[in-house]
Amino acid sequence: YRLYREIKPDMLLIYTIKPNIYGGMVSKLLNIPTLNVIAGLGTVFLNDNLSSKIARWLYKTSFRNNRVLFENEDDSNEFLFRNLVQKEQVRLIPGSGINTEVFQPKIGVVSDSSMVFLLIARLIRDKGIVEYIDAIESIRPKYPEVKFKLLGSYYEGNPSAISEDEVSSWVESGTVEYLGYTDAVLEEIQKADCIVLPSYREGLSRVLLEAGSMSKPIITTAVTGCRDVVDDGVNGYLVPVKDSSSLATAMERMIALSQSERIDMGKKGRAKVIDEFDEKIVIEHYLAVISSIDYH
Repeated sequence: YRLYREIKPDMLLIYTIKPNIYGGMVSKLLNIPTLNVIAGLGTVFLNDNLSSKIARWLYKTSFRNNRVLFENEDDSNEFLFRNLVQKEQVRLIPGSGINTEVFQPKIGVVSDSSMVFLLIARLIRDKGIVEYIDAIESIRPKYPEVKFKLLGSYYEGNPSAISEDEVSSWVESGTVEYLGYTDAVLEEIQKADCIVLPSYREGLSRVLLEAGSMSKPIITTAVTGCRDVVDDGVNGYLVPVKDSSSLATAMERMIALSQSERIDMGKKGRAKVIDEFDEKIVIEHYLAVISSIDYH
């Protein structure tokens, strides 16, 4: 409240759960036009316990009369269904955008004999990591030359957090190579032949946008925030959520493709990202919404 009064902004653009709720409440007290951005629903909508119900009520209170931006239509429909926002408040944007000039494919030859699958995510079960491990264990004996990697940080305190002991057991058994956490995500994507993300739900997956922009074929789930990035059979494969058997089948299909077929699939993915999710397109959406708000 004190900070808002000192800065006296013409408009607020707010992201993530707590800032959206607290910032939205304070903006009403000070009569500051506000744009709330929902980049994903998270556990508040996956669970139906008391704390989730309270959080949803706070959303409704904080968002009243504000413009609310969603990164996918399913999330906006969820808010509308629960009567947390009204239809006239809702605007859709194609994710947070991706700089396709930074995330470019690197021309190089990758041997079919050393194919690499990579999953990049925070280490929580909601990202489908256990399904990834189960799928690997079912096909690894048939493809000893294929490498399976996992990159991401531990997320202690999250109800679905994966422990260090679990990861250690996977590594010790030779199931997966754990890369830890790194800021050099671009380099790790470049080393992979296929990016895998069997997530239960996303806002609009940043990892998949980066992978697509770098011409990497993708295997992901047919859920909100993932299926938006992949046209099944065109730039990757879509599988049912929480289905390690279908995931394993999709990974085998990817292995069976020739290198040229995977490269072609990746090129189609980059074209899709450029056409639909380039940051220039997203910025235009933001500017259009901002210009429609009377903040003078």
